Amino acid sequence: MRVIVNADDFSWDESTNEAILELLRLKMITSTSVLANSITPDLARELNKFKDISVGLHFNIIEGLPSSNPDDISSLVDRNGVFYPAHILLLKCFCALIKREHVEVELKSQIDALHSCGLEISHLDGHQHTHIFPIISTVIAKNLKGYGIERVRTVSLFGDRTFRLLVVRFLSYLSRHKYRSFSGPKALLSTRIFEQGVPYQVLNRFKGEVIEVMVHPRVKNTSLCHLDREKEYNKLKSGYLQSEFSNCEFISYKEV
Repeated sequence: MRVIVNADDFSWDESTNEAILELLRLKMITSTSVLANSITPDLARELNKFKDISVGLHFNIIEGLPSSNPDDISSLVDRNGVFYPAHILLLKCFCALIKREHVEVELKSQIDALHSCGLEISHLDGHQHTHIFPIISTVIAKNLKGYGIERVRTVSLFGDRTFRLLVVRFLSYLSRHKYRSFSGPKALLSTRIFEQGVPYQVLNRFKGEVIEVMVHPRVKNTSLCHLDREKEYNKLKSGYLQSEFSNCEFISYKEV
């Protein structure tokens, strides 16, 4: 089995950036995905010091301000020019209230933002899995290869049968045929493994395949964190994943 360890949310804030950069230095993660809405040339230069990692676009259309002009993507933002939260965006997608051309504009703007900072984009994943939402997934699948990006996160999540996980699995099922021509890992493990270890069915089912562990490290938690990001950071620093996957090869998205 080959394992990608991808840290989401690079450029979100200083504590997240510090954690990810430290884990890259320690070689405890092999990949990171970047929020284009907040990337800076200085942060990009820090990432480019690590030649063996992959850098993805963490496509964000649910939090903060867009990369493009809000007037050009009016179906994606509220009256203040701020992205709708995930549950509202999902409802608007199912009601066909999102315009495809608006998603195209924001996708191009975010890709351009990373390229202008000197970052080579190896793959795409979505902030809170929004890349598998209806309409959003159609636009991404249609346009992404035109930017030279041929790898997309597979949202084949393993974990407890929570309502949120069931929704994500349903959305993944709806979008899977759209991403069929893209490369990506065969399964995705979330932060549950820090509590429960690696599910035995993953080790048995995906022998010889590529899987991804999605992590969200942060040096210190805040009241806004719905995940224990600080615990993830400390677990990752301790070499927890290297112990759990002791007989596996750690790779980046560039090797998929």
